[in-house]
Amino acid sequence: MKFTLIIIAAFALYAVMVEGMKGRVKCSRDCWERLPDCKARCKVVRSVTHACHGECQEKVAECIRDECGVIERVDSFEEHRKYD
Repeated sequence: MKFTLIIIAAFALYAVMVEGMKGRVKCSRDCWERLPDCKARCKVVRSVTHACHGECQEKVAECIRDECGVIERVDSFEEHRKYD
């Protein structure tokens, strides 16, 4: 009986952890979806592209840290630029 309760508790804990991860991933995705709009504003304002895109990347990193609660390192603009 105790073994069954332990298994059920472990499964419930796993389900809660997975839901938490999905929320964090969705939050990060929402932050990244702001990047194209920010880059589009760079073109409208006609600012220095590299500097403006760097600011956009920093805003995304700030969003991920502050709004999503991610404390791990977030890619810098230079690292992310490799995949643009």
